[in-house]
Amino acid sequence: MPTPAPATKPSLQFTPSDSRSGKFAHAGDDNASESIQTREQTEKAPAAKDHAARFALQCFNPGGETELDAIRARYASWSAPSNRFSDAQIGRALGELFNDAGITIADRGGRPVALGLSLKPEANL
Repeated sequence: MPTPAPATKPSLQFTPSDSRSGKFAHAGDDNASESIQTREQTEKAPAAKDHAARFALQCFNPGGETELDAIRARYASWSAPSNRFSDAQIGRALGELFNDAGITIADRGGRPVALGLSLKPEANL
């Protein structure tokens, strides 16, 4: 069976502001920084989901309930600052994982709580 060629990243990419006109941005264009930002955001989405999955495996136990603020605080202590995703990025990635796992978010006294998971004690990390 032939081995598939390795995937390569395209050097040209549509930019959000130019997608209607069909223009491409590349390193020499004024829109290059916008193109790079879009490419980085696209590449970070799977990376954020993988990162969130590692965090979940290392820091969550099944069952129980945990305030989202506690999850946010644990993430901040678990992830090195150089590897940390923004609250929005990691929140979206964890939200997808929670949805896939049947974890729901409920309101407990005005505070959002994840139902169906608990945090492992930090000493066990």
